[in-house]
Amino acid sequence: MAIVLCLNGLGQKNQNRTFLQALPFFLMSGSNQPNDGIERVEGEFDYSTEERYWLPAASEERCKTIGRKRGMRLVKVVDTKKKPLPIICIFEDYPDE
Repeated sequence: MAIVLCLNGLGQKNQNRTFLQALPFFLMSGSNQPNDGIERVEGEFDYSTEERYWLPAASEERCKTIGRKRGMRLVKVVDTKKKPLPIICIFEDYPDE
């Protein structure tokens, strides 16, 4: 059984998402973002100007998994709201110690 959260009051006209899909961006909007070093934005993504390594993904959690498996640090998450993979994960190498 999925819990559905209606986001009509948040600029999302007539879109329903499951609670777990909507929760990360609902709770972390504006100055409410966690201090984990990951920048979170919503909107368009211009792949031609981005020089860092990036991949599309289904969720922010998937971005974190990809980063761990590839040994890279997740630095930015862009929610484009475009199906089927609405999230763009932007990675950087870990700094040398």
